[in-house]
Amino acid sequence: WGTIDRGVGVRDQLGGTPILVSGGQSFVAADAGRAVTCAVTGVGTTYCWGPNEFGQLGDDHAGTTSATPVLVQGGVNFMSVSVGGDHACGLTAGGTAYCWGYNGTGQLGDTTTVTCPGTFTGTWPCSPTPMLVEGGLVFRNVSAGESHTCGATTTNVAYCWGNNADFQLGASTTETCATTGDQFCSTTPLPVAGGRSFTLVSAGLWHSCGVTTGGEAYCWGRNGFGQLGNGNAGTDSPTPVPVAGGLSFASVTTGLWHTCGLTINGVAYCWGDSRVGQLGVDPNTGSCPGGFPCSQTPVLVRGGHTFIALQAGGNTSTAAHTCGVTASGAAYCWGANRQGQLGDGNQGTDSAVPVRVTPP
Repeated sequence: WGTIDRGVGVRDQLGGTPILVSGGQSFVAADAGRAVTCAVTGVGTTYCWGPNEFGQLGDDHAGTTSATPVLVQGGVNFMSVSVGGDHACGLTAGGTAYCWGYNGTGQLGDTTTVTCPGTFTGTWPCSPTPMLVEGGLVFRNVSAGESHTCGATTTNVAYCWGNNADFQLGASTTETCATTGDQFCSTTPLPVAGGRSFTLVSAGLWHSCGVTTGGEAYCWGRNGFGQLGNGNAGTDSPTPVPVAGGLSFASVTTGLWHTCGLTINGVAYCWGDSRVGQLGVDPNTGSCPGGFPCSQTPVLVRGGHTFIALQAGGNTSTAAHTCGVTASGAAYCWGANRQGQLGDGNQGTDSAVPVRVTPP
């Protein structure tokens, strides 16, 4: 559900309630990025659909948009997939990470790329099929952000690679980016500074967050809207800073300019930009430098629900939203609804409280 103006064959039409994905496949995991969606079947085959100018569908046909799921090539079976801005990454059952799509800032974790047509004049570095992330690391989770990627290994070490212009890698970089020419990139995984043990890492737009083995949440990178959760909005951090509040988290999820976390009891908290209700609280709860509505520390999501999964999303400041799934399988979303992304049928009406996604 949501905007369907890229990759469904008919532009400028919106889906405010769930519609069935064509193709007849059955999936066990899925993830939606800026404009692409990917999903994994029970046997590990992966399909993607949407625009493909940078090879982000992984089907070896960069430049060809698909309104229906296409098989990711390469013969690698994945147990999970994560979709970012113009790239995606998959994780095998053995913990090996592969990425595909745009590679202008090293977000694929490999320097071996071809050129894709892109959407602008010229050609752009990319890989239209999955490439092995360099370093020989074994991951327990991998997360694709807007232009960087992070993951936590089975030995609880956090690594990030790709764009580091806003400190989102949590490590120092001197490598020159392929497209920008500045020294704020890494084409190979770098350990996040601080030496902490992370069980999970999430990559957002310009920031990243992780959960330690002790349940503590840390964030690093851009902090213009308080998305690092440390109460110091306006001050970016090149290294992990603790999220305030003393909460114990099981997971965190990073969006555009906001972050959310689930406690070990399934209670949802969010922090950061709150202009369209994406935190699940009154947008006027607090403010950040410049007078923008935000919360610089975690706030309890209203509604009294407990969740088993949580995802922060949105590709623009007016499209930011969050969704969660309860133990009974009910889906709830909150935040912007201008493209029907809350799935409740009330397209155009934002909500600062979780609303039930209309069951298919």
